[in-house]
Amino acid sequence: MEDFEHSHVFRFADDSVAQEFSDPLFIELIGHRRFQRLKDVRFLGAIDFIFRPNGKPLSIRHTRYDHSLGVALLALKFAKDVGWSITTTRAFVSAALLHDVGHGPLSHSLESLFDKNFGINHHLATRAILLDGVDGDPPMSGILRRYGLDAAEVFEMMSSKHGRWAEFFRGRFNLDTLDGIYRCATYIQREQSHCPPYIVLLASQARTPNYQRVLDSFWSLKDLIYSKLICGPAGVFADTNAQMHMARHVSSFSRDQFFLSEPELRRIHPRLFRAINAPRWDQISVRARRFRINTDCVTDELRYTEIDEPVTFDFLRRNDLNAWQAPARGKASHGSVIVSGDN
Repeated sequence: MEDFEHSHVFRFADDSVAQEFSDPLFIELIGHRRFQRLKDVRFLGAIDFIFRPNGKPLSIRHTRYDHSLGVALLALKFAKDVGWSITTTRAFVSAALLHDVGHGPLSHSLESLFDKNFGINHHLATRAILLDGVDGDPPMSGILRRYGLDAAEVFEMMSSKHGRWAEFFRGRFNLDTLDGIYRCATYIQREQSHCPPYIVLLASQARTPNYQRVLDSFWSLKDLIYSKLICGPAGVFADTNAQMHMARHVSSFSRDQFFLSEPELRRIHPRLFRAINAPRWDQISVRARRFRINTDCVTDELRYTEIDEPVTFDFLRRNDLNAWQAPARGKASHGSVIVSGDN
């Protein structure tokens, strides 16, 4: 894509997908119904269903489909710039494309409850889709095999915490997080005034001039996104409502429903989606993730740290979510929630 270093793609029309991912392997993977399902899985889960997450009607929404393509485009551009072989490039980009193929409806909002009650999460679901097949579908490994790739190795590439590929998929400045944080920024910032993801990727990998300033800027943005959006009042409100509804009605949920799209889940559980916007009059305590910069340290391992801080939101008193009209008074209660995290 023209001048990709200084821009980032958040929406992918069919013609742009065909243009950017012209390799027949990528076209097959993208066209697979398990990948196409991601068009109907919201990127931020429950928060994408509250009325005004950034203070205005019809505000921006993203899907796991567009996010997966955004991550893959970063991978493809990097592989071409480095000059990797076609086999390595295909494996690398396939891992980027498929890293979220197992995400369930409402993304992270309900994942902890599916994991607790049915032993399924998006990592296990991704493995099943790639290697085992789901609900009568053959595994996607057959597509990869036709192009000389081993699906187990592709899954290991996206999952490993150590080795050559870990920094790209699990490190502090990994492909998934780079696209995800800048995608989240569009929810709360109308003007994109920071470096685009590919510049940050180059800074983290090639130590370009002023690389530390670029990485510091990204880390600060990540802290802003978590404090204001993901672990902020709107995120906690939406996740709490969704999780409490599922917990109360868990007997009507099943493991198979983790593999559904959101419209399919909504047909089964219409009250779940109505519950997301239900007003709250209580206090909710969470462990919120924060991202700090130790300016006295040079190495990434010590300079960029992640901590959990206790935060309590008093929805009886708050009026700044812009998600509903709040009555003046209500009865307070107390609860807890697992906030969305890993992109």
